[in-house]
Amino acid sequence: MSKDLEIIKQLGKLLKIESKQLEKIDFHEFPHEEGYVLDENKNITGLCIRGINISNISVLGDLKNLTRLDLSINNISDISVLGDLKNLTRLGTHPFKLG
Repeated sequence: MSKDLEIIKQLGKLLKIESKQLEKIDFHEFPHEEGYVLDENKNITGLCIRGINISNISVLGDLKNLTRLDLSINNISDISVLGDLKNLTRLGTHPFKLG
């Protein structure tokens, strides 16, 4: 299992959710579906963890290939880890509440 998939597995255990592989994450599509998108090398390039009551996203700092991330409807206290995600081009945060 790839390192990225291990991170998703840990996140799922921590939050008691089951995350599934998606074909794409479309920020204009409703309802959003929680899950992740993999590239051909099994790196996570998209992640939707919308409305799952997450407050600590520090584990996401290791997802270096992440380009699309939806954190909407969560109570996140610190977003500094997002600065480590140099490939991130799209961030969904509506409505977003900083703890």
